[in-house]
Amino acid sequence: MDEKIEKGLLYALLLAVIVTLAYAVIGFLGIGSSSSTVPLPVDTTAAAELGTFRSITTGSTDTGDVSIELTPHQVQDGILEVSAAINTHSVALDSFQLKEMTVLEYKSKKIVPISAPQLQGHHTSGKFLFEVEENIQQFTITIVGIPKIEKRVYTWE
Repeated sequence: MDEKIEKGLLYALLLAVIVTLAYAVIGFLGIGSSSSTVPLPVDTTAAAELGTFRSITTGSTDTGDVSIELTPHQVQDGILEVSAAINTHSVALDSFQLKEMTVLEYKSKKIVPISAPQLQGHHTSGKFLFEVEENIQQFTITIVGIPKIEKRVYTWE
């Protein structure tokens, strides 16, 4: 290849690398960005009016522990739906049967779920479904037998 062409390609490549690096630095530092991230206050009353209660998390993803986050939704057609996110880095979840380990309590009634997430691997999400007789606003969900917290109690009032 001609020496002038090689030199030209080398300069073009060098220029492309410099431009890419400059763009990456500007993006990383946020220079010239007109937007900023500001945390917004959470109004749990508004969330309840929109059909969702506040999320509650127990545990962590530390060694030997499991993080379980529950988010109930408003009762529809006699069913309370509760979203669940279960995460761990060290516990094998496959052997746990949430349907058999979970109880909903409200007004002195104890209800087992008609459906629950099937745990597998280290990260699972899904929904609990509970049959209830009314639109409940105050209730407790208890999950027993998942490490490191033997009895996990979630209460919404």
